Amino acid sequence: MSKRPFVSAITGFVLVASLFAPTLARADKGDGHRKLDRVCEQITCSEQQKQDIARIFEQMHVDLEVDREAIESLRKQLATEWVKDRPNQRTLDKLADDIAAHERNIADRRMDAMMELHALLSAEQRKQAVDLLKGHRGKHGDKDKAKSKDKDK
Repeated sequence: MSKRPFVSAITGFVLVASLFAPTLARADKGDGHRKLDRVCEQITCSEQQKQDIARIFEQMHVDLEVDREAIESLRKQLATEWVKDRPNQRTLDKLADDIAAHERNIADRRMDAMMELHALLSAEQRKQAVDLLKGHRGKHGDKDKAKSKDKDK
């Protein structure tokens, strides 16, 4: 049996996550709801869906705060150890492992949120969200790069 449908499903989740997550999880106070309004308008969310999506991401933000703070602290410890004349390799390895564990917690929680969104949105809305994301052509203004690649074809 091919793994292709599973990979396609995961890719879809990641695409939708990247559409919603930056919008809400890291938005400035008040800014996330305006972005959510724009996304929901384009994928035709009901008012209840919009409230549920906001709740999912607000809860995810709360859930991830402990891991984010731990990672910040661990990175400072790692930097402190690394700048020493003779850093302790075991200490560096342990700190790196601890950071990776917190990053895994974050990734797991994001996937949980994605599954909540999957259950919340219709198949058509999920498709619209993926299509909307494809139109963004990159995270950091890579639209020009994407356009030049299109011209080369």
